[in-house]
Amino acid sequence: RAVAGMILAESSIFSDAYHCDAIAVADTCLLRIVRADLRRAAQADSGLMEAVARHLAREVQRTRIRVEVLAKRTVRERLDAWLALGDGQWPERGTMASVAQDIGVSPEAFYREMQRRRRERLAA
Repeated sequence: RAVAGMILAESSIFSDAYHCDAIAVADTCLLRIVRADLRRAAQADSGLMEAVARHLAREVQRTRIRVEVLAKRTVRERLDAWLALGDGQWPERGTMASVAQDIGVSPEAFYREMQRRRRERLAA
């Protein structure tokens, strides 16, 4: 899953053989970078190498966070974890199905949980 500004297939930078494919579900513009060119540039420019390393580290952190969210047992716990990671920011309109997919629950279960929370907020 990727959004604007993300790098795809970065795991292939230091791999001799790597399979990665993608499906664009919206209008998409991509920039293709030849792996050998990127590696040469990174070897010549320590700042670029550091930027690549920082990016890879952030991706590892994101993956670990996602694993933690998916380890939760209930929709409520998963949504709580997702919200905590996003500083409590509620999903924007139009992104609910995407968030449900991110936390590994059906859209229906996610909508029920969101509705339950709305009712709780109104009752408070």
